[in-house]
Amino acid sequence: MIKVNSSITIKADIQKIWHFLEDFSLGLSCNRFHSNINIEKSYSIDCDQNVVIKHNFGFGDIDMKLNIEESIPPNKLVINEQKINQELNGFNHTSTFEIIKNSNFCDLHYTVIGTFGNKVADLSFSPILKAVTIEELSKIKKLIESSEDNINTFKNKQYNPI
Repeated sequence: MIKVNSSITIKADIQKIWHFLEDFSLGLSCNRFHSNINIEKSYSIDCDQNVVIKHNFGFGDIDMKLNIEESIPPNKLVINEQKINQELNGFNHTSTFEIIKNSNFCDLHYTVIGTFGNKVADLSFSPILKAVTIEELSKIKKLIESSEDNINTFKNKQYNPI
């Protein structure tokens, strides 16, 4: 089992960060392992729709189903991603985003807990995952801070993965 924690300070309102995270087509596209996000344009985190993310952990593309485990707007979002085909070598994991408001900025804490189901694979993947989470938070920070100054910036927009 791997557990990786990372955090970053973002100069933005808590609501703006929350709306960025809940727009899965944008927020999830910052992760380099996500090669494709299959999501309906009308998707909302509080409705029951299927979201399939095509991951590439270096073994080829693996379809994984995303489920919302917990949503506490505008502070916490917990998502779980499980491989659809259990015979493939994928990384089943849970990602937790927590937004902590400070005076003129917010801290975004990001935790990933998961496993390949193989101790050797988990050990070798841990430093890679740590680097990817730091990169992902940097992209999220840059996108949020460089966007317009209102929370409507991320509402009702759909983007393709980077």
